[in-house]
Amino acid sequence: MSSILVGRTRSRAQALQIIFQANVQEIDVYDLLDRADYVLEDGPLSPYAETLSRGVARNRLSIDKLIGGLSENWGINRMPQVDKAIMSIAIYEMFCEPNVDISVSINEAVEISKVFGTEDSPSFINGILGRVSRLMDEYPLYSLEELARIIQETPSDSSINEQISEESVSQEQEESVQVTEQA
Repeated sequence: MSSILVGRTRSRAQALQIIFQANVQEIDVYDLLDRADYVLEDGPLSPYAETLSRGVARNRLSIDKLIGGLSENWGINRMPQVDKAIMSIAIYEMFCEPNVDISVSINEAVEISKVFGTEDSPSFINGILGRVSRLMDEYPLYSLEELARIIQETPSDSSINEQISEESVSQEQEESVQVTEQA
């Protein structure tokens, strides 16, 4: 692997290995890292790999909600763990690493999936991450947590646009009630 993956790509692959090992061992990523109880195909662990691993662990619930809500006909628990981990790393980068372009995160995830995933992984991962990117373009002021919550709450027969519009109207109504009560 070391001859193929270098720099931040290598760090992303290391983070994938950390997250995967934590999932298989059914322990927290933080515990795995703190105990240094992991095996890397290409070590030592880079600081960026540790940042990614801890960031994914810290945002796991929101990331899982987003992936599960955007995948059609695939529940989050039915997805291959490698694919889920690759997408989790990319989504964390897309929302939380402002110095990494969204297109770079997506491309890196697709390339890493060619090494570690199945034959279907690159197109599946590209599709989900493409949907995340479009949501981020449409709703640039929404955080990972906010978009994940809205995606999870959106009924399958309505669009996220309808859900966000309903939330905006509801927030505006609450604000006008508060202003009226203060007056």
